[in-house]
Amino acid sequence: MHDSQFLYEFLFRHNVQRFAGEFHNKPIWFFVPVLLVAGHPWSFLAIPYTRYLFNRSDDAKASRPPAIGFLMLWSAWCFGFFTLSQCKLPTYILPIAPPLSLMIGHYLSHALNESSGATQHWFARFWSARSATATTCLAGVVLVVFVLFAGFEVSFATYLWGLLWTVLLVSSLLLLDDCHRSKFAWASSSAVAFLLAIMVMHQLVPTYARERTLFAPGTPLSAELAMEKQPAVATVAHEFSEVPFYLNRSDIENIRNLDQKTVGDFVHRHTQSIVVLDKDTPFSTFYRLLPQGTSVELLGDRGPATLLRVRAATPRIAQEQGLISQH
Repeated sequence: MHDSQFLYEFLFRHNVQRFAGEFHNKPIWFFVPVLLVAGHPWSFLAIPYTRYLFNRSDDAKASRPPAIGFLMLWSAWCFGFFTLSQCKLPTYILPIAPPLSLMIGHYLSHALNESSGATQHWFARFWSARSATATTCLAGVVLVVFVLFAGFEVSFATYLWGLLWTVLLVSSLLLLDDCHRSKFAWASSSAVAFLLAIMVMHQLVPTYARERTLFAPGTPLSAELAMEKQPAVATVAHEFSEVPFYLNRSDIENIRNLDQKTVGDFVHRHTQSIVVLDKDTPFSTFYRLLPQGTSVELLGDRGPATLLRVRAATPRIAQEQGLISQH
């Protein structure tokens, strides 16, 4: 009712054109590693569970309720549909999580509680759990090392996490040959995976976000916006929706069409402005679109953006160059 572009933008551009690959074009195998990583540590059950699903023995058939078929159709449909889409993001297949969780949960319960299948499900009972635990600990060590050598600002807690994951990794490697207490093996694997999630979400993600946000204290953009008279701000080639949101300003312009008229109109209307340029757009491309006499100062790179201060040509120079009318 209020936006005449809604039908085009939402229904056509962000559904039909997205499916055709206008945004986030990814290869057809993209969701395979996504599922394996997102399903950790349960993705280590993929091989034994596949064998269980296609096992034609009478015992295996009797242990699979009809609901498994429904869950397989549910998950296969979601995976197939978004695999056919050219536009792919990891969150697109979230609807596949409930059926896969139920399927894996049913199989794990069957493998751990059926004494008759202890030998048949040995791989799922022990080796999958121990391998998943060791992999989780190794991932913890690698992530801490990455943060330490990436130049991020780290706290003392980061070093404690590194020490903890090193101890857990050594312990998990020593337990790889332990073929007892299968329920404890999966319980410990789940606990270690949960511990990794805590570190990632409460330690690493905030650290990474602080390094890439445009508004962290002391960053070029925050310093410019701290001035008494806030300058005009434009985002170029990408909307950077966090800019108007966190600034609580409705006058942030988005220059989507990179042409001389659009860029020139913005520069002429503002004596001085701050430009947030998408890093995927070369600076030389943007610079060639500026009117003659425009001065540009590089404020710095921050996360996915290059921050620029743009000063328009003075009226006298602009008149001499024919950039504005004598009137």
